[in-house]
Amino acid sequence: MADKNYINRLIDGDARAFDEIYYAYKDLFIGVLRKSYGHDYDHAIDLYHRAMAALDNNVRRGRIKHDELPDEKLKAYIINTGKWISLNDHRKRQTPMTFDTEMVFRKGNSMADDEADAERSEQLSIIRKTVLEMKMPCSQLLDLAIYERKTHEEIAAIMGYASAQSVANQRHRCMDKLVNFAKSNLKKSGYDLR
Repeated sequence: MADKNYINRLIDGDARAFDEIYYAYKDLFIGVLRKSYGHDYDHAIDLYHRAMAALDNNVRRGRIKHDELPDEKLKAYIINTGKWISLNDHRKRQTPMTFDTEMVFRKGNSMADDEADAERSEQLSIIRKTVLEMKMPCSQLLDLAIYERKTHEEIAAIMGYASAQSVANQRHRCMDKLVNFAKSNLKKSGYDLR
C-alpha cells in the first residue's frame, strides 16, 4: 500500500492504518537507529514508540496532510523523527559543568590528586570569571544555565525570551563565545591548551 494511502486512512480515523504503519517500518527503524547511533534494542524500540506517537499526534492535529507527505516519504519522516528525538534526549542528558566545592577539602587524597584538584579549581574559577565578564545577555544566560541549573523554559521566563528554543539558540551562541574567551583567559593564566 502506498504511503499516501496510510496518511489518508489515518486522517479518516482508520485505526488499522496505524497498526499497519507500525509493523511496516518497525524493523527498518530499529535497524537504522541501532546502526547509526549504537542504541540497544530496548532504547531503539522506545524511540520508535515515541516517533509513532508523534506521527499520530501530528496527524490528529492536522500538522500532516496527505498532500504534504508524498508517497515513499512516510518512512523517512518516521526515521527522521526518531533521530530528532534521540538527539534531543542526548542534549538533555548532557549535564552542565558544575563546581564541586567539596573537591578541595576531601581527605585521603594523594599529593598528586590535591595538585590536580587545585589546578582544576583554578581553571573553573577562571571560567566562572570569564562568564561574569561576558556582555549581556550571555553573562546572565550562562550564569542561569550553568551555575543555577535553570531549564530553557525557566530562563525564557526570567529573561523575557519568546520561547525555550530561542534560549537554546542564544545559549549555543554564548557557549561558542565562552569557549573562545575562556581559552584566551586560560592561556593568559599560563595553561597550555593543546
